[in-house]
Parts: sequence; C-alpha cells; structure tokens
Amino acid sequence: MPFKRTILTIVLIQFLATLGVSQSIKQDTFSKSFGVDANFVNRFLPFENSIGVIGNYLFHHITYREKGDFIRQAFDLSLSGNFDKREFEVDRNNTRFSFDYKIGRGKRKNLFKNGNILYGAEFQFGYFINRQKIVDQDDLNGDSFNINKDQNYNFELGPFVGFEYKINNRISLYTEAGVYARLAYSIDNFESDLNPEFDFEDTNLFVTNNYDFPASLILFYNFN
Repeated sequence: MPFKRTILTIVLIQFLATLGVSQSIKQDTFSKSFGVDANFVNRFLPFENSIGVIGNYLFHHITYREKGDFIRQAFDLSLSGNFDKREFEVDRNNTRFSFDYKIGRGKRKNLFKNGNILYGAEFQFGYFINRQKIVDQDDLNGDSFNINKDQNYNFELGPFVGFEYKINNRISLYTEAGVYARLAYSIDNFESDLNPEFDFEDTNLFVTNNYDFPASLILFYNFN
C-alpha cells in the first residue's frame, strides 16, 4: 500500500508542477491550496532519517479568508487484505480498513519573502478495523470458522504550528508539529461457531496526550 501511495503522490506532484510552471502568474496570493503528502522524499535520501515519512493524511485542502485566516481539512483512507484459500486446509482471510480525517482553523503570517508560519487548532478523527476469519475445512462437523475483529476509534483535539516555504507563487512545501488531547476507544471481538463458549468482546477507553513532530512534508498547489 505505501508503494501505491508513493506512485500516486509522484503522479500528482508532476501534474501540479506542470500547472505551476505552465501558467502565467500575475498575483501573489491565492484563496485555496490543495496538498499531497510528499512521502516520496525519504526514498531519494541515501541515509536513514525521519524526514519524508508517510503522514496520516494523503490529501489536504486549505481555504484562505481575510487577514490570513484559514480553514483546513485533510483525509486519508486505506483498504487492504490477505486471502489464503487452499483445498483441505485452513483458509485465512484478513481484511483491514482505515479512515482518517481532520478539520481545523488557523492563521497564516509572513516571516520573510518565501516563508510563512501557520498556527491554529484542529480536531482529528480516525477509525481502523482489522477483521480476520479462519475457516477449518477438515472439521468433522463440516466447515467451522473463527472470526476475530479489532476496531479502534480515535479522537484528538489540540493546537498546531507549521512552517511553509514557497518554491514559487503556486508551489510550496509545508511541515508542522502539534500537541493533542486524545480519546481512544477500542473493541476486540472474537466469535467461534464451533466453540461459542469462547466468544468474547472486550472494550477499552483511555485518555492520553499525543505529540506530532515535523517529520513529514506536504506539497501544496495554490489556486483560486
């Protein structure tokens, strides 16, 4: 899945860069920005590092208002699975799905010619499910199955601060850090048709802090 994200990111970057170079730019400010996570950077650096790692959000959108105020949204989703089916053996099906979304408000201030600082507060939501089904075809009573399902709900709220470097009027790079109060709720469910006495469901709720450091880069294309 990360490899597919890298290919998609590179294609989008080439498209945005072509737009940025080909268009005649006569204004210094734009009202909207579309961004993609630039996780490809890490693949071109010849040493181990934390720069350019894959962030939680692949797509970003910012709407700028008066006096530097803005509203920002970002999301990402992922679907993957492993399906192992063999005659007269145990079948294993594993499906994973995740969705992440955030929305926030903030302000942008100019530091120097090509540099801006962005700060504000945002709300984040994340959902993840991993479902594994094991089917035993050799059971004397016919096919039997066990299903294990893990679900996680994540809610975060807190301030952020970031730095934007403008390559030109259309294209910019951005990174940020944030501190968030986190509420997480998890459900662990197990179901067996052959041994229902082993069925169970465990739930957990906890509150903690989460710190996001400026390890990922976002490439933005500015437009109206």
